[in-house]
Amino acid sequence: MHRDIGQPCLRQIRILSGGVIVTSDPVRIATLAPAMNMPSLPAGFAALILSTAALIAPAAQAADTPSASADDSCIALSEDHQIVRASADRDVLLRNGDQHYRVVFKASCSGAVTSRRLAFETQGESNQLCGGSRSVLKTDRASCTVERIEPLEAATFKRMARQRSR
Repeated sequence: MHRDIGQPCLRQIRILSGGVIVTSDPVRIATLAPAMNMPSLPAGFAALILSTAALIAPAAQAADTPSASADDSCIALSEDHQIVRASADRDVLLRNGDQHYRVVFKASCSGAVTSRRLAFETQGESNQLCGGSRSVLKTDRASCTVERIEPLEAATFKRMARQRSR
């Protein structure tokens, strides 16, 4: 009940340009609003809180998701790509421009070590690399199914490439 009139407190809230909130109390409108002695938050601040919450929730969910998203994505290989295959029976290292990856095979791929020709292919499309067993590494004699693609930092890629070439 409104303290001055003895009827339910009804508020009309209008947001003007610039985020200014104007209220008139009591005014008969369609919805009932409880009377509060608390000052209301400025519209800009309330909008900021709501938009921040909307942005944080998907980011938190994405952080909890394992690297399976790398399995689902595909990489278009540029002309500037390098495959490091020394000691590569279960995986190879791939540099594609300034991006670095470890490409893991579903099974042993001894042809990757000895083949003169290596090329990634996805459903007949060359220079396309996808995880989730959709791509193959074509060698001179066989094809090796790509199980997953793991992103690497440039420093990690260099260190692993040096270890393999020893």
